[in-house]
Amino acid sequence: MSDIDNPDTSLNRRSFAKQVALLAAAPLATGGAVQAQFAADPGAEALFAMVQQRYGKFLTPIQLDAVKRRVARNVAIGGMLREIKLQNGDEPGCAFRADLP
Repeated sequence: MSDIDNPDTSLNRRSFAKQVALLAAAPLATGGAVQAQFAADPGAEALFAMVQQRYGKFLTPIQLDAVKRRVARNVAIGGMLREIKLQNGDEPGCAFRADLP
């Protein structure tokens, strides 16, 4: 049983990195499900409308379709990342320390 499957273990950097990698790969594996989610997500539609309004005259229809897929994928990944609950004591991957003269 891995750290991800066992809810009793605290979330450490390694298990967090595994979860993020799995979440990042999920939209790629689902393919058409991301397009279905795009149609149901008004936030993704609004983001794409903003991109289309601002840059649509510079992009071909094929490029606009690629942008639409990327927006849908990014919104889906953002939603999955929001589902990960972090504790107050969880630290980032690197700690900042100022060098004093």
